Amino acid sequence: MNKQFNYYISPKIDTMYHQWVIKFILESVGLKTNKDIEINENTHLIYGEPESSINEATICIPYQADDLLNEPILAGSFNKQLLSKFDIISAIGNFLMDTPNKNKTKRCYDSHDRLNSLNSFQYEKGYQDKPIVNLYVNYLKEVMANSFDFDFIPLFPKGKKSVIILSHDVDDPLKYAMLDSYKLFPENLSVKQLILYHIEAVKKTFEKTIKKDKDIYWVFEDVMNSESKHGFKSTFFFASRNRFDKHANFKEDVPYNIDTKEFKSIFQKMNSNGFEIGLHASYFAKNDSIFLKNEIEKLERISEKKLVGNRHHFWQIGPYPELTLSSHVSNGLLYDSSLAFNDAPGYRRSVALPYFLFDKNKEQVIKNMQIPTFMMDSNFMKNPKFGQDHALDQARHYIDEFHKIGGVGAIDWHVRTSSTNSNRFKKWGEVYIQILEYLSKHEDIWVTNFETFHQWMTKRNKELHKRIKGES
Repeated sequence: MNKQFNYYISPKIDTMYHQWVIKFILESVGLKTNKDIEINENTHLIYGEPESSINEATICIPYQADDLLNEPILAGSFNKQLLSKFDIISAIGNFLMDTPNKNKTKRCYDSHDRLNSLNSFQYEKGYQDKPIVNLYVNYLKEVMANSFDFDFIPLFPKGKKSVIILSHDVDDPLKYAMLDSYKLFPENLSVKQLILYHIEAVKKTFEKTIKKDKDIYWVFEDVMNSESKHGFKSTFFFASRNRFDKHANFKEDVPYNIDTKEFKSIFQKMNSNGFEIGLHASYFAKNDSIFLKNEIEKLERISEKKLVGNRHHFWQIGPYPELTLSSHVSNGLLYDSSLAFNDAPGYRRSVALPYFLFDKNKEQVIKNMQIPTFMMDSNFMKNPKFGQDHALDQARHYIDEFHKIGGVGAIDWHVRTSSTNSNRFKKWGEVYIQILEYLSKHEDIWVTNFETFHQWMTKRNKELHKRIKGES
């Protein structure tokens, strides 16, 4: 069997960008790439010169930079002849670069500069619940398998057909966190912020005295027990910069301080029981690599855990994610999961596969693995389009569609909404527990955390490259 896929690109379009797209496709299906200098009898793919084939089995794809949708392929056709007029490589590249949404007007974005999913190209074309890139990659794999005798390296462990990663943003685990670190004159607050700070402190003190409900959101062990019951281990993203710290967003960043005995204790339990601790980078961490470095170092010191991944608070990865992810690389982070829709479930760049972003300005790949998040608690529980009564049915629908196409992606359910112990979020907790039960009935879905999946991908890619070199 062939272990290497040989491709040729027309010199007119032979760029690092097109090589990146082709490598993404081939490594996703489980083949090592080899770029031919000229077309020969062993060339499997010719891109940009469709009339140059010297082998009947060779896949020939034209270059048409603006191609996006091919309805027959998206409907499930595996007819190889569709490639004679459709540039599937440009289409995949366009979605990974978010080209279809580049010209959206400001009204399509929310107050945090996040694209509203219901204003997205994906929603407009009816592909909110289906990752287009996966459908194209699946089609190409079928064409390759029918045209050649390839030995594909599986993307998943044996017996698994998709990967769902469980994760929790830790935004507000202590209802009265600000009172635990209250200061009469906290540093780095403006006069206006200082006034608002004290007003909020008075309100919290009164509420705490009346309600006596300090620990209603401290449900870490309850969440871990619910997941462990099914053999699942999730990722918890903790913020290490709170809203009262220097360089923080006073209004939007978290109120808690991880440098307390309560947090240190829960970190120990997570480390001991196979749960992952990740960074929940602050609102402004996208602006400065030093901000991010300080947050990583603080969380690593207090949690006694080497961090490998991150998700940005409020999805604040910035208008130029490639620049932000470059700072991740320089600070030692291996993966990120911050490119997602906030208002509804779906696929921000129409993909449910791990991938690396490409920086067109620098003509280079950003070596920080992006793992998409395709659904979040508030997507269902706060969105009137779905409604809480139908949240579970909608979540099941997205999971079913995701599993059908062999996706890799994350579910984000905040800590305080993942348990039934809080009256305010009881319904949210019930839905999460039902999702866990639903996933447990699908033995061919690998339910895991980010770190474990990244370790699998590292091992899988090493095996892929080793086998190509002819090693056993």
